[in-house]
Amino acid sequence: METLTVDHLVNESRRQTDLTDFGSDRFLEPLRILVKAINTEAELTPSGFAAQRARLINALANRLRKQALLQAHPEIRDVPAEVAFAIVSLPRTGSTMLQRLLGASPSLTATRWWEAIFPLPMAGEGRTGNQIRIAHADALIQQITNAAGNLHTIHKMDPHAHDEDLLIVEQSFVSTMPEAMMYVPSYGEYVLHADATWVYDELHEYLQILQWQTPGRETRRWVLKSPNHLLHVPVILDRFPTAVVIMTHRDITQVMGSWYSMAESLRRADSSANRTLDNVAHWNRRWRAGLNAMAIARQTDPDRFFDVQYSDLLADPMAVAAAVHARGLLPFGHADRTALRAWLDANRRDDRPSHVYSLEEFGMNADQVRALFPEE
Repeated sequence: METLTVDHLVNESRRQTDLTDFGSDRFLEPLRILVKAINTEAELTPSGFAAQRARLINALANRLRKQALLQAHPEIRDVPAEVAFAIVSLPRTGSTMLQRLLGASPSLTATRWWEAIFPLPMAGEGRTGNQIRIAHADALIQQITNAAGNLHTIHKMDPHAHDEDLLIVEQSFVSTMPEAMMYVPSYGEYVLHADATWVYDELHEYLQILQWQTPGRETRRWVLKSPNHLLHVPVILDRFPTAVVIMTHRDITQVMGSWYSMAESLRRADSSANRTLDNVAHWNRRWRAGLNAMAIARQTDPDRFFDVQYSDLLADPMAVAAAVHARGLLPFGHADRTALRAWLDANRRDDRPSHVYSLEEFGMNADQVRALFPEE
């Protein structure tokens, strides 16, 4: 069976970019722990191994390109990336819809899937060039969709839509992304207790870089979004002092059933091992820890938080958007309403099959889930 080595991944990323300088080497510790977990726990198929190898090399290549770009253009750091909102919730609670809705506002912006995966200009692209990266992203989306079976019924994959900045955060190798794709419990335990301060400093750098690549974007404020942030709310409050933290809420039995299904679909794309019940137990612990961390953070600075109900978002998304803007002390005028209405009209659920799941197929029932997450 093939195994990964950090030396091979590092050397291959250097070969592909013709760059050598990573800057700080603080990423090496989490990368080593992740690589060990992949080799000993993940039970990947040959295609899954190839996909994870490519993902790690891409992240390292981005780190090399980032270091080179910041050395060549130190002025990038002169324009602060101001965050208006950080959507920090359990998955499957409407957080993607809310981020994409808010991101349509002319005063706000968020990371798009293609630029989160490929945030740095590649050879042949200038400061504002992106066609090579978009082509890579289009191909990667097709590969993921083909491998993950029913993923298209669970989450509409669109490389051009706004999506989680987790895709950037994971390039520091301290994130829940590997846990969502593989069974790597030892790495998950490391992430649970890791200091992520430097990770969010790097996220800020990436936001600055994305602004620099898109003239005019520096006048818009960012909407962050990821369940990954549940463990790191104090860091977000400190590093992004203007951010209002938004928490979306949905019936917890629907949340966890949907998430078990999505996580299993992602894991089975790269592994044929039967780890369903192990994966369920892992995510019960992970999201329980995340909600505990969020509750503690809310006690320290309650005025920085705002709650949105999933049912309200579905029933009247424009009213929710207006309320969020008001909470962030942002105007919500005709231009905002027009842009958000256009987004809503263009993003009605299409003819994709419904996402069908049950708690029972994952060894759980509604009473067990409610006992684990009584506050949701």
